[in-house]
Order: sequence, then structure tokens, then C-alpha cells
Amino acid sequence: MVRPTWEDRDLPVLRAVVQHIEESGSEVVSPDVIEQLTGFDPETVQMALAALDGGQPPFFRKVHSQGSGEIYAIQGLMEKARRAVGLWPTAEEFADRLVAALDRAEAEAASDEQRGAIRRAREAIGRLGRDLLVEVAARIITGPQ
Repeated sequence: MVRPTWEDRDLPVLRAVVQHIEESGSEVVSPDVIEQLTGFDPETVQMALAALDGGQPPFFRKVHSQGSGEIYAIQGLMEKARRAVGLWPTAEEFADRLVAALDRAEAEAASDEQRGAIRRAREAIGRLGRDLLVEVAARIITGPQ
């Protein structure tokens, strides 16, 4: 049986790439930096980078590799990478956060009138259904088309 690799290998490598780009301001990350950040050996990092390189849409703007297939640099992040590590919300996360924020606001409201208004807003959103709420959230996140 093939062992799932996303949580144990690929996601930690992707997080390391994103972390390095976000913290250093550099658009290029080498495998040795990823090895230092993750504690993974070179072979594990190469396997993860190869798996991540196959994503459609891609996680990275460009992957530089040698003739042997070994990846020696990652350049730039695509939207998919930022969403995968939680820097940018997905439409589903945005919808869930909106509902949770309304629940908190209702619980913390200063008056019955405020609680009632928030409850009505929450109920109206609930009547939309989660799929429609996610669709609306996706439009908010991606902006006008």
C-alpha cells in the first residue's frame, strides 16, 4: 500500500518554501535551505519537490532542475501555494470564518437588539446554504471577473 505523503512530507516542504520566501524576501529557494528548515534529508526534499512540481495548477512559478531530474531551485509562489499553507483563505475557509465571526459577535453583543440583528444575519446566511455561501466567498476572494 502506498503511504500518503501530503501531511508528512510534501506540506512541510511547501511550508518551508513559503516561509523562506515570506521571511527572506527572496523569490528563489534552494533545497539546502528547505533541508535546514524541515530537518529532512536531501532525498526526502527532492521527492517532495518533485511531487509538488506536478501540481496543477502549479505551486511554484518555476522549478529549476538538472539533467538528472534533481531540483536545484524553486522560484516564486503561486496562489495555490499560499492557500495550501493557510496564508490566503480558500472560499470554504472564508465562509466558515464568516459564520464563526457572526457566532462570536452574537455571543459578545452588548444588547438584546444587537444580538437579535446578528442572529437574523446569521440565519439569513444559513438559509443560503453552504454551497452558495462558498460561491459568494469565492467571488469576494477572487474579486470581479
